[in-house]
Amino acid sequence: MSFFEYIVFNYLTNYLGFGERITSWGKERLMGFGAVVLALGGLFLVVWPGPKKIIKSWAGESVDVKGIILGLVIIIVGGALIVAGVSGVVALANGLGSDLGLTA
Repeated sequence: MSFFEYIVFNYLTNYLGFGERITSWGKERLMGFGAVVLALGGLFLVVWPGPKKIIKSWAGESVDVKGIILGLVIIIVGGALIVAGVSGVVALANGLGSDLGLTA
């Protein structure tokens, strides 16, 4: 259990009087929100700073190879963040489906 999960779990169970089941449900929803934020951050990296760095490095009198490589690394990191975020969103959808009785 991470520090953030411990704080949320402790606060919800001890101070608000919620049971463990409601606390875990809320924790799963918070993690799903974090996954959406992660995916949007990765999408931003893929769409804006990565291509901008590549274009600025390529469109000069001399080609800046370091800038092009940095732009490619930014795009790859953004893609990895998108993959991690989407897997978190899928886990959130499976959790919501099982709560509603929609999955086996």
